[in-house]
Amino acid sequence: MSERVAWGQILREWPFKFIQVVALALVWLAVIAAVSLPFSCMITLLALFGVGFSPLALLLFSAAMIWVLLPLAFSAHGIFVNQRTMWSSLKDGVRLTRLTMPSTSLFLLAVVLLSQGLDTIWKLPAETSWMGLVGIAGHGFVTTGLLAASFVYYRDTSLWIRQVFEKLQTVKAE
Repeated sequence: MSERVAWGQILREWPFKFIQVVALALVWLAVIAAVSLPFSCMITLLALFGVGFSPLALLLFSAAMIWVLLPLAFSAHGIFVNQRTMWSSLKDGVRLTRLTMPSTSLFLLAVVLLSQGLDTIWKLPAETSWMGLVGIAGHGFVTTGLLAASFVYYRDTSLWIRQVFEKLQTVKAE
């Protein structure tokens, strides 16, 4: 694209987006606390009654966190892509994730596996080695690419959902 960057517009929109992202982070914190609190109480009760911390409790906690947090994965994207408010971006992100759960889950799994797998490789050189700089640069490059891929996925999936709903509306109208 040969579009120029409108720095004036970016600087005018920055305070709004900053406030929206901070509000979204607070909502995420509240959701994490709402999920974590019952599980921490359950684990404490199990420990009081002499039942050791079992892997089953950790598995249940992890499953609950994934089940609750997975729909929130694309909630911030709408703030930047569509200039939405926090609540409407949150609703759009949850709707997008729920309607495309299999492909979104696989996409997020691939992002996590790539990020964590390559992070493990880049931590192999000693901290005093010059290869550590290569690891830092590689980590930054891949992480930026994965973030950009998430924005492309969000844009394309939103477009696909919009087209599907438009086709449904035309079919209903006929």
